[in-house]
Amino acid sequence: MTSPFRTVLEQKIRERRQTFEEFVAYAEAYARDHDEPGTLGVRHLQRLVSGRRSDGRPLGPVRPETARLLEHIFRMSIEELLSPPVVSAEHGPTRVQALRVAVAIVANESEVLMV
Repeated sequence: MTSPFRTVLEQKIRERRQTFEEFVAYAEAYARDHDEPGTLGVRHLQRLVSGRRSDGRPLGPVRPETARLLEHIFRMSIEELLSPPVVSAEHGPTRVQALRVAVAIVANESEVLMV
């Protein structure tokens, strides 16, 4: 059994089936490709996913460039990424996500099709 995720950021990286080293390499390439000035190292990422500094104190503010880079990659705010995942007793850590649907109504004289 894997250990529970400490932050949504850690959960998202693990869902991508990437190690921290692999994600850092991806983030560097993403920053280059999208002209983002943010940088990310493995030790910094480890602190971010733990939600704590190395001495156990809470994290301070994240550098704006790093925050923007992570926000662009995951399409989530840095506050969401650094928050603890929602834990469900049945299914483990989860995030609430809005349901996405498409609706169509086709009318042809007296007939109506709703999909």
